[in-house]
Amino acid sequence: MKRGFSILAQTVLLLVAAVGLTQIASILLLFAFPPPRPDFTPMSELVEHLKAPAQEAPDDLLFSQSATVPVRLHLKTVEDREFSAMLAERMGVDAKSVRVWIQPEKDRKPPLRIFDRHGGGRPNIRGVPIRRGEPVFVGSLQASWFDGTAWRTLATPPNTLFSDWQQRVLIWFMLMSLLLLPLAWLFARRLTRPIRALARAAERIGRDEAVESVPEQGPSELRLAGHALNRLQSRVDAHVRERTAMIGAIAHDLRTPLARIAFRMEGADPDVRDKVQADIAQMEAMIADTIAFVRGAEAPQRTDPLDIAALVRRITANARETGKDVDADVPLDPLMIQGDTVAVERLLTNLIDNAVKFGTQARIFVRSAGQGVAIDVADNGPGLPDDMLERVFDPFERGDPSRNRSTGGTGLGLAIARSIARGHGGTLDLVRNPEGGLIARLRL
Repeated sequence: MKRGFSILAQTVLLLVAAVGLTQIASILLLFAFPPPRPDFTPMSELVEHLKAPAQEAPDDLLFSQSATVPVRLHLKTVEDREFSAMLAERMGVDAKSVRVWIQPEKDRKPPLRIFDRHGGGRPNIRGVPIRRGEPVFVGSLQASWFDGTAWRTLATPPNTLFSDWQQRVLIWFMLMSLLLLPLAWLFARRLTRPIRALARAAERIGRDEAVESVPEQGPSELRLAGHALNRLQSRVDAHVRERTAMIGAIAHDLRTPLARIAFRMEGADPDVRDKVQADIAQMEAMIADTIAFVRGAEAPQRTDPLDIAALVRRITANARETGKDVDADVPLDPLMIQGDTVAVERLLTNLIDNAVKFGTQARIFVRSAGQGVAIDVADNGPGLPDDMLERVFDPFERGDPSRNRSTGGTGLGLAIARSIARGHGGTLDLVRNPEGGLIARLRL
């Protein structure tokens, strides 16, 4: 749907559809199955089966024999002498040889009126309906007859937890529930798909990646959220570009007055000239680092297959050629990621240079980590206070508060390194090394 219904509207539609299907199923149930009727036993059936052989007893009645006294099968039944005499009369036997137990009227469910329509005006006897002069027993029943050798007993089976009708209804409603599950699953999938897309887009924004606009699709609430995120992203990008361009312009424009100062100092006293020229060289280096930082933030990164293991081995070899104490523990197998080779090499070189500069050696550990790689660069330097472990990643922030070039750079190296790591969907943090110094922990 191009316009997109709200989540509330879709939920209401689902509920209406579910209720409608349930009502239709209930109506079909009423017409598809005959109405239930109570289990009943007419007196004529008792007369017939009590005198019949045991093997001819019907399936819906329990048969038993006892030599001494009749076995009472239903504890909730009570003996009824009037029906005992009526049954003995129908069988043509002595009334003392027949006993009938019936379920009390208060415990029986009301029988259907169909049993009373043809009763000839005769009243029910203690709640037992009379149909065409025939007593019809509803509920638990037991009749026993002493045939001269043993008591023969017929009884209705014990009540089950669910009747046949109730079992059919339960099965029907379970089937309807199973039919509704695919509808609910499709609804949930259709509703959560744009939510997941929105979350993925927001996650990419949070990693400082140059991403496309958040998709404005799905229910109206999600469309509004996507539109708001796109507007926020546009404002943030514009703000960052404006500030970055301003810093770059200031750094670039500072080169002109520095060049004039250097030219005018050519004729100054040698002692003064050397000191001023050293300050000018330091300022030019700071300006160069600032411009490099700005260009790195503005330039889009390339994404190519990159073997981190091979790159670390090459960087380590180059560092050793310049006399640096660098050692690397790198797997022999390739560790492939998608990234910008130049940017990642700059990132790793920066971390190694920091380790050697603030300590005496750098130890690199590379391993696979899930879908990416983990790289630890450890040094043996003095380390940093806990409150500085995160602050040193801010632009122009240094562990050494002085701006002496001999003790460090301009404070942009780690800021550039973390920016590159985030641009590759990774992280860069500093943690304390248990053996002394710091560990730069990189995840790509």
